[in-house]
Amino acid sequence: VDMWSFGCLLFELFTGKVLFPGRSNNDTVRMILELRGKPSYRFLKQGEYTNLYFRDNGMGNFLNVEKDSSGKSQLKEVPFSNDPNNSILLDKLKQKLHETENTSDIKESNG
Repeated sequence: VDMWSFGCLLFELFTGKVLFPGRSNNDTVRMILELRGKPSYRFLKQGEYTNLYFRDNGMGNFLNVEKDSSGKSQLKEVPFSNDPNNSILLDKLKQKLHETENTSDIKESNG
């Protein structure tokens, strides 16, 4: 098991919430990429399906498929945050942990 998967699993076991609750695999990948930033071109270049999910064979933005209110699929490009300190990721994790703490406090007070 890689450390990323292990960390996600621990978060979900600790909080009881899904860390990346995407509506599809594509949506889950979008959520991860928005927080972690785009993988390196070297990494993407090795992917068999990179050209299906990234513009310009890995050089461009992630291609996210979303459904509009009528159920019609739309293709949207997702820009990336390449924050070297991962502050967006840390802020999101803190927010999710805070939400979990508040939910636990409510359950304990009602219990």
